[in-house]
Amino acid sequence: MGVIDSTFFRIRCPQCETINIAEAHQRGSNWSPGSWGSIRGGGDFELTIKDDDVTGPDIVSAECTLCGVAAKIETRGFAKPKDW
Repeated sequence: MGVIDSTFFRIRCPQCETINIAEAHQRGSNWSPGSWGSIRGGGDFELTIKDDDVTGPDIVSAECTLCGVAAKIETRGFAKPKDW
C-alpha cells in the first residue's frame, strides 16, 4: 500500500506569525480502495477537524495556542509547495 493522494495545510497565526504545516495522506493500491488517515501536525494550534473518507479530512478552524487568535489556513493538494 502506498500514498495515492495527499493534502497539506499551512496554518499561520496573523498576530504572532507562528507557522505550522499539517498533512493527511490517503493510502491504497490498485487492488483496494484508499482510506484517509488523520491530519498530523499543527503543533502550536488547536485544530477543529472534519473527517470525510471520500474527500479527505479538512481543518474547519485553528486557534493559536500561544496567543489565542484564529489562524489562517491554506490548503494544497498532492505535493507540498517548496515555498512553505
